[in-house]
Amino acid sequence: WLKPSRDQARWFSTRRPRNRPPAKLPRDRGRGPSSRAASAHAMLIPMPAVPSGPPSAYALSMRPWVICVLLFQTVMCVFRTFLFLDIIGGFLMAVIISMGWYAVSDGVNIMFACYWAMMCLFNGALDLVKWIDFAVKSPQPVFSSSQPAEFNIASTISLAIPLSILLGAPLGWRLYKNSQEGLVGEPSYGGRRP
Repeated sequence: WLKPSRDQARWFSTRRPRNRPPAKLPRDRGRGPSSRAASAHAMLIPMPAVPSGPPSAYALSMRPWVICVLLFQTVMCVFRTFLFLDIIGGFLMAVIISMGWYAVSDGVNIMFACYWAMMCLFNGALDLVKWIDFAVKSPQPVFSSSQPAEFNIASTISLAIPLSILLGAPLGWRLYKNSQEGLVGEPSYGGRRP
C-alpha cells in the first residue's frame, strides 16, 4: 500500500535531483537564444516595424484628439457594461481602452498607439457587424418616433459603442504613417502628409 502509483512513479522519475546542474541547451550557429526568440515572435505575429522613442511633433499635436476619443470610448464602455449589462464586451472594450490610455500616458507611445488602433479596428468592426445583425433581425425599427425617448436614446448609445471604438483606428493609422515618414531611408508613401 506504500508503493507509488504509475503516475507518481513517472513524476518522481522526471524530477531532476537538486545536486545535478541543468543541462546546457545547444545554441544556434552564430545566433544565440535571444535571436531565436525574436525570430519566433516575428513569425507568430507578423507586423511592420514600429519605431519606438520620443514622439514626433505631429504625434504630440494629435494627443488631445486621442484623449478626446479615449474619453468618448471610456463613457461608451461604462454604458455598455452597466446600462446594457454586456460584461464580456465591456471587459474587452476596457482592455482596448486601457491600451490607448497607456499610449498617451507619457507623451504618445507610437507602438502602443498602433496596438490600440489595430484592436479598435478589429473589435469595432465585429461590434458594428453585431449591431447591424441586431438591426436587421429586430421586429421593430431601431429608431422610431412611436417609441418612448428612452428607446431611441438606448438605440443611439448602442450604435455609438462600435462607432466610438472605430474612431481609434484612423487616429492610430495617422500616427503610424507619420512615424514611418520620420524614419531615415524609408519611403514616404507617395509624399502625402497625414
